[in-house]
Amino acid sequence: MSGRITKVSGPLVVASGLADANVSDVVRVGTQHLIGEILNMTGDNASIQVYEETSGIGPGADVLTTGMPLSVELGPGLLDNIYDGIPITYVSESVMKKISDMKSISEYFGVCSKKVENDIGNRLLILDNIQDPGNLGTIIRSALAFNFDTLVLSTG
Repeated sequence: MSGRITKVSGPLVVASGLADANVSDVVRVGTQHLIGEILNMTGDNASIQVYEETSGIGPGADVLTTGMPLSVELGPGLLDNIYDGIPITYVSESVMKKISDMKSISEYFGVCSKKVENDIGNRLLILDNIQDPGNLGTIIRSALAFNFDTLVLSTG
């Protein structure tokens, strides 16, 4: 499936014509086929984080979706070293479809429990409705530089 860029703002690209794409799908942007990932879908418009320099990319350029999320295939040696002690369960495609809510399921994903932290520290930064990933990255780096203990993001 392909779409066209309607807006470029640094590493954030907005493209239309991608109604069947999914959040987290990997896309190829422009004639250089830059790698990006869909962050948000609104109708047939996709907000895309491009992981390479976007200079020279502009409205009208093509965006091609791979239909798959960003993933890395790990060989047995890497699995033994990286996931040492974590049980790995292999399941059929039908089971994968039941436990995943994505249209295009990856061959690999993890199910884990989230660690709950109660100590939020003394310096707390709360962010509401941040929409530009570039701004968020700058804010996170600034929070680290100013020794904030906790960063809280709202949904949306």
